[in-house]
Amino acid sequence: MERSLLIRAGYNLILLQEAEKIFSLLSLNGIPVILLKGLALAETVYEHAGERQFSDIDFLLKKRDIPLAQKIISGSGYQVMHGSKPYYTKKTSLPVNLHLHRDIPYAAEGDIWNNLQSIRINNTKVYILPPEENLLYLIYHLAISHGCIKEKWIKDIDRVVRHYEKEIDWLKLTNKAKVYGLTIPSYYTFLKTKELFFTPVPDSVIQDLRSKRNSLRSGICRLVFQKESPVPFAGYLLKALFFPRMAFSSLFPSRDFLKRRYRTSSPLIYSYYIVRPFSLFFRGVLAVKGVVSRKLQEY
Repeated sequence: MERSLLIRAGYNLILLQEAEKIFSLLSLNGIPVILLKGLALAETVYEHAGERQFSDIDFLLKKRDIPLAQKIISGSGYQVMHGSKPYYTKKTSLPVNLHLHRDIPYAAEGDIWNNLQSIRINNTKVYILPPEENLLYLIYHLAISHGCIKEKWIKDIDRVVRHYEKEIDWLKLTNKAKVYGLTIPSYYTFLKTKELFFTPVPDSVIQDLRSKRNSLRSGICRLVFQKESPVPFAGYLLKALFFPRMAFSSLFPSRDFLKRRYRTSSPLIYSYYIVRPFSLFFRGVLAVKGVVSRKLQEY
């Protein structure tokens, strides 16, 4: 265990050094960065360098800054992964991957960038989400974006709550969850963190987030949080149910996404625009069938 912790700490240090180089270049060009997920959590809420393992450097940029940022990243030895511009890799003895986020799907850009905290990666200033926004983003990431749970993601929620316990404005969080459409996934996420880690989320918050348990959205979410293995393609179904405006982009993503997702640059890539909707629909039907079967077993 101690050896694996040291190995992770060493790899994390390499990623941290690479992140500092890129963020420093972006900063010199007047491009602010919001650090997300793994590295942000490792630098703020985890005590030991190797305690939080991560493989990508995730960061959010303003849309207007993305073209210049892509030129800077490409000029720093990074190559586009599978033809998708937001993903970059640098081939070294230990590969370094960058994931450039264009937005946070459920929130307007101004809502995110107008209320941030800052930390320093060595000598470079970067931003992080405040605890309320960070918790909601982590909840969206595990429940909606992936449609499955991993213990390390639930542990992230626990660590953020404990680290910022005296700072979190729970009323602000619940109100934002309602505005963002994240009430149901927030409810089930906090239930799970309390179950696994006895996370100090106030019971009043759980009650405030509680929604109709017999709705389809609640049923799918509950199934995701009750199963140890991921529900097949539940993430796509949940995106459509919680954020209908995202359904079209999920069914018909960009050509660059298709190249990365299916690892091909063949002209036949366009055929996936026909195949993909039927494939996702079929997987979604299976997920709904699982909910119905589970409900029947409860009666």
